[in-house]
Amino acid sequence: MKKLKINWYSSLYLSIMRVIAGIFVFILLSVMKIFELEVAYPYTFGICFVIFLIASVSDFFDGRIKNKHNLSSIQIIFEQLADKFLIYPIILFFIKFNLIFTSVVIILFIRDLTALTGKLILFEKNIYFRVPKIIKFKTAIEIISINIVLATNAILGFKNYQIEHLEVWKITVSVIFSIIDLVAIYSLIKYYKPIWKYILRELKARESGNSVYEFKNYSPLIIDDHKQLDTQLNYKNKEIHKISNHSQPVTINYKNDKAI
Repeated sequence: MKKLKINWYSSLYLSIMRVIAGIFVFILLSVMKIFELEVAYPYTFGICFVIFLIASVSDFFDGRIKNKHNLSSIQIIFEQLADKFLIYPIILFFIKFNLIFTSVVIILFIRDLTALTGKLILFEKNIYFRVPKIIKFKTAIEIISINIVLATNAILGFKNYQIEHLEVWKITVSVIFSIIDLVAIYSLIKYYKPIWKYILRELKARESGNSVYEFKNYSPLIIDDHKQLDTQLNYKNKEIHKISNHSQPVTINYKNDKAI
């Protein structure tokens, strides 16, 4: 029997599967809402639950593959965008179905957009900021909560409850996602503050015509802990200055360069 070879392509396929799952769920919920197919509510939510559950499991394996193989910045960004393509269509329809307060989703969206922008700027410099455990915890709670909401909506639909008019259920869902918002904001302040500090320093340097850190031609800088950012950036910049007179490309080796 042939052994299944797992590489970064496996991660790419799983990411594509999540994007397709997100689009399919969006189409299902759109058709149900546009044509007001109330009879189909429990079936549609049930199908969406199964799809989202499978996609959630694929996200777990995707993360494991990513930790074992060196992925490029584009592959990492695509993997993270795939998660958003999966999650946000469902959350937006939670608003449409009157299941969650709009402000809760707006806060979550601003947080994710801010974090993604910071990562993109760092990736341009070949800097990889390893996802902290609290952010993994936030994503896990988010995915579990969506699965619970979809499953509960399907059950309530089969029992002929008017989902959109259940204020208690709406408040419950909003409270759950408000907790997720608090964790998201905390993670943004604690773990992305040094990233934005670096970005501001870089922007000031560019105004004077010089870039503080130019790492594109060197090995990736991988940050395990947000406290290491300033130290590692300054260290790597000094190393680059040391070899700046070399005519041949030079690779700087760092510990833990394996997992990104």
